[in-house]
Amino acid sequence: MNKLIIAVAFSLLASSAAFAHQALQFKTIKVEKKKKIRCKVRDYAAESEDGEEVIKYGKATTSFTAHTLYAEKGEPRVRAFINQYLTLDAAGKDLSGSVTADSVSRLYGTLEMIDIKKILQSKAQAFLEDSDANDDLKFSFATADETSSHVAVEMNTPTLLTLNFSGWDYPAGAAHGMSYNFCTTFDLKNLRQLSITDIVAEEEMADATELLHEALRAVAEENMITNADADFSENCALTSEGFLCTYGLYEIAPYSSGIINIVIPYDKILPHLTPEVKELLGK
Repeated sequence: MNKLIIAVAFSLLASSAAFAHQALQFKTIKVEKKKKIRCKVRDYAAESEDGEEVIKYGKATTSFTAHTLYAEKGEPRVRAFINQYLTLDAAGKDLSGSVTADSVSRLYGTLEMIDIKKILQSKAQAFLEDSDANDDLKFSFATADETSSHVAVEMNTPTLLTLNFSGWDYPAGAAHGMSYNFCTTFDLKNLRQLSITDIVAEEEMADATELLHEALRAVAEENMITNADADFSENCALTSEGFLCTYGLYEIAPYSSGIINIVIPYDKILPHLTPEVKELLGK
């Protein structure tokens, strides 16, 4: 009888563990959805003094594009993360530190977020109103505001989720656009966003920083890096390859070098990680 009770208990425990594993593991499919809003197109032309059109410069167009990666149906927590990130981008907010354990708990189960199309439409309308206010200006180029964003799942395990958020903004008339990339890792076991101090142990920070400097020096010449002794960026995350540290445009190198991504492999960084992160990684 006791053996039967023990056997049933182990069976229930195994079922519970399997269920917990299944509930925490978020499988995703790459279904990319694109929303484009095109508003009001006008011709601009230069005229001679007698009123005759001499040069037709082109069209002034407002165009906004938003890309997002949606989670598989039935995976509400991942979808909530992704939708929140896209919404924050569309609203033009800083993503740093935007997701907290509290916001995760509020977002859990949420499938619909702020209407992204409405936000982008508002931005497009603002551009057009500004253009109308300066209608006396004759443009020698076609003007277009553009915003694009993309969220991808970088790493997805039963205990960790890393989202890679990238985008591009171009305000009409600017010399060039600005691209950006944010990566962030979520501890799915404790429902929290991991910062650099959650990932690298305090007593190991100096040694870990030296590994970072070695990696920066290795690519400094080809990327024209001006500060190979930079501290860890707050824009950091765990990936399947290692510990990722990302520096934005102009942060440690000129615009032409683009965004600098430094990945320190796990065989080097692992001894310097916190015990909690090692456990989450299963290493």
